[in-house]
Amino acid sequence: MVFRLLPLPKLLAPLGLFSILLCYAATSLAQTATDANLSRTEIWLKNGDKLTGRLLKIGVDKLILKTDYAGEIEIDAEAVMTMASKENLPLTLPHGDTLRTTIAPRSQSGMVEVAQQLVPLREVSFDQEALEKAVSSFEGNIETSLELGRNSNRTQRLELETEGIWNIRPWRHEYHVELNRLRADHQEKENDSKGSYALDYYLTPKWYIRNNAYYQNDKVANNSSYYYYGVGFGRHIWESEVSNLESLLTFNRLNFSTNASEFHVNAWLWTVKFKRKFPNRNIELFAKTENIFPIGFPVDLLSESELGLRYQLNRRIYLSTKYGIKANRAASLWFKNHQLKFSIGANW
Repeated sequence: MVFRLLPLPKLLAPLGLFSILLCYAATSLAQTATDANLSRTEIWLKNGDKLTGRLLKIGVDKLILKTDYAGEIEIDAEAVMTMASKENLPLTLPHGDTLRTTIAPRSQSGMVEVAQQLVPLREVSFDQEALEKAVSSFEGNIETSLELGRNSNRTQRLELETEGIWNIRPWRHEYHVELNRLRADHQEKENDSKGSYALDYYLTPKWYIRNNAYYQNDKVANNSSYYYYGVGFGRHIWESEVSNLESLLTFNRLNFSTNASEFHVNAWLWTVKFKRKFPNRNIELFAKTENIFPIGFPVDLLSESELGLRYQLNRRIYLSTKYGIKANRAASLWFKNHQLKFSIGANW
């Protein structure tokens, strides 16, 4: 199997020197602001006592504070009168948004001021340990499916897919690679490869800037290739340990080429991703849709969507089923391709 690689300048083009310098400058400013805001948390109890230390957790039923004199101590949430912290903490508020802000004390029992709002302390959550894990983490998977058709065509299809996410906040790296090969009647019918890479920089816990690149090559169909690169914004609509929904929009430069011709076009790319884990049942539900809207091109929509389910056999190995739809629209006419795939994979 032979793969044609893009020239290095084309691979680096989507990043853009200006955007990288801008992101690094923002990182330095964010780090400086964090260092300047290091402070202590003060907690007043209903019995009149006052505790001072580093806040580790605000939960529904307890708070955890790390003190110089007693180490980590757990405090019953019902015993807390109010509290204060001058440190900008990523706090989750009652309506679900996460804000990096301070906490101010209030005279009412069990109440605090967060982002200029008076809220019950029991409706505010914060977990330093979970935050540190989210700041730096890597997760990914690899899966394969093999189809052997016992018919007159002697069909053989092999697919290999791998993807991963590397978080080093405020940065996030994502990659996705697919290899697909189909043989029938002792001839090669399909031999294509796909690869994508995205670099995100988080402006807030929910909003981020994205630089993305995609490349696809088909060795059978006139050795055709297709790639694009672009920049845009994304947002986590909601995010937790078990679920995530995010939407992003980027502006891209597309390139189509075959042995006979090559042309370029600008396009918008709208992507929506969803993931929901059910840990008690070892099940994960996932969905993704990518919609490309070319500008000034006969094909006005290129769409690819999938809906799938993974079942964890153990900590690493899983079974997967995935239903996918590829659709193109030109002159109000639709061209669709449906696929149902069963795979076995491993995650890390």
